[in-house]
Amino acid sequence: MRVRLRQLKNKNGEIALRLDTFLGYYTDATGKRKARRIRETLPLHIAPEDAKYPEIRQSILQQAEKIRLDKERELKETGLYPFFEKRKSNTSLITYLDTYIEKYESNTSNLALWKGLQKRLNAICTVETQFNDINDAFCEQLISSMIHGNSQNQLKPLAPNSVKNYYSKFLKLLRHANNEGYLQKVPNIHPQIKDAGKNKIFLSEDELMVLSTAFCSNQDLKNAFLFAVETGLHYHEIQALKWKHIHREQNTWKLILPDRANPHTNTLVLNSDAIDYLGPAEPNPKLVFPRLKSMHENNIQLLKWAVKANLGKQITFSISRNTFAALGLNKNLSLVEINIGLGHKDLKTTQKFLADLNIISPQKPKAEDLKFSVATKNFHQNTSMLSRAIRIQLRNYNYMFTKI
Repeated sequence: MRVRLRQLKNKNGEIALRLDTFLGYYTDATGKRKARRIRETLPLHIAPEDAKYPEIRQSILQQAEKIRLDKERELKETGLYPFFEKRKSNTSLITYLDTYIEKYESNTSNLALWKGLQKRLNAICTVETQFNDINDAFCEQLISSMIHGNSQNQLKPLAPNSVKNYYSKFLKLLRHANNEGYLQKVPNIHPQIKDAGKNKIFLSEDELMVLSTAFCSNQDLKNAFLFAVETGLHYHEIQALKWKHIHREQNTWKLILPDRANPHTNTLVLNSDAIDYLGPAEPNPKLVFPRLKSMHENNIQLLKWAVKANLGKQITFSISRNTFAALGLNKNLSLVEINIGLGHKDLKTTQKFLADLNIISPQKPKAEDLKFSVATKNFHQNTSMLSRAIRIQLRNYNYMFTKI
C-alpha cells in the first residue's frame, strides 16, 4: 500500500490521524540509503472522550479511510507523485542504456553521441550501478569526468559544447526511465560551463587551395575531407557513404542520405568539385572512401597533411563542416541550402551554427578570421601554434596504411 493511515497519540490522550505516502528509497550525496515520504495530517482526530465510544471512534476512522482511498486513487490516476516499482529501481543503468539505444536510437544520426555517452558512463560506474544510485552527486561526477577527462580510462576532456550535448542525452535517458517507473526523480543538475560555440575555426579559400595541392599519405582521407567541405556532411556520414547512395540523372548527381532525421535534408545535389573528389565509381555496395581508419588515426593523418601544407593549425572533420558553412555564406547560398548540407532538423539550429562562425555578413567575413596568408608564413613558426603533446604525437607516429 502506497498511502497508509497512521494514528498518533498525543500527551493529552488525543489521537491524531495522518496519511503517510511512501515514495521509495533513494541514495543521498553521502551514499546513505534513505526512504522518501510525504506526511499529511488530516483535519480529523479522536478525542479522549470519543475513544470511550466504539461507534464514534469507528465513524471517524471510516472517514479517514475514505480520504486515504481517494488520495491513493488520485495519485495513481494522475501520477502526481512519481510512483515506481521497487524492483525496477534496482535495474542496472548500463544495461538500461544499452537496451534504450538498441530500441530507440539505433537508426538516428545521434548514434555517435550515445556511444560516446556509454564510454563516459562506463568510466565512472559499473554494471552494478542501479537507478537507486542516480542522484545529484552522480550527475556532478559525470559532468566533471567529461570536463576534465579520465586518465584511468584514457578518456580526454570534452569541449564545452560536447559536454552539453552528451549531458542532454543523459537527461533524456533519465526522463525516459522516470516515465517508465525506473527512476523516482530526475536530478536538476546542469553543467556550469561557458559557451564555447563562438569563434569556430574554418578555412579560407586560399587555405583550401594550398591544402588541396599538398601531399597526403591517404588519398581517400584527403578526398573525404575536401568532399565534406563541399557538402557539409558529418564524419560518420562520410565514413558510411556507399556508391548506392549516389544517383546520376543526366548531368545531375544526387546524394541520398535516408538515415537523416529531417527528411527535407535527405537529398543533396553535388557540385562539380564534390563529384571530382568521389573518384572512379565502384560496384555497389562498396564504400566511397574505403581507406578511412579510426578517428584517432584519421586525425593524425589530417594533422600531417596540414603540416605539409604549412597551415599551422590542426584540422578535423568538424572544421570541414565549419568551412562549408562559411564558404556557403561567401557564395550567397540560402539558409535552406546550408541547412540541407549540414543536415540540421531546424533552421534555427543552422542560424545559431552560422552565428557561431562570427562572420559579420554573408559576403564579408571578419578580417581577423580570414587574415591567414599561407604562402608567406614560415612552417617552423607555425608549428608553435600546435600543442606540445600533439607535436610529440605527430613526431612519433609512423602508421603505415595497408593497401586495399
